[in-house]
Amino acid sequence: MKTVGVSATYTDNITRKQVLKKNVDLSKLNEVPELQRLNHVSIKKQNYVRKLMKFFTIPNEAEQFYTNIFKETTTVDDINDNIEYNEDDV
Repeated sequence: MKTVGVSATYTDNITRKQVLKKNVDLSKLNEVPELQRLNHVSIKKQNYVRKLMKFFTIPNEAEQFYTNIFKETTTVDDINDNIEYNEDDV
């Protein structure tokens, strides 16, 4: 497997993560963890997108994807609101 460096922001520390190579045999993988549903789009912008979607034809195979986008999920703001602040850590 290859590794890539990722960080939450440009100034954060970089963490190395393993990624699959192109054309890898996926049957050799035992368990693939499901990613947490995290929505980075505000509710207001989601409403704009819903309205815009009326003007597009969505292929049948993409229906589930778009249905999942608008399900109630955790937003980045929700996570930031739930982060505990401890002055001793500062």
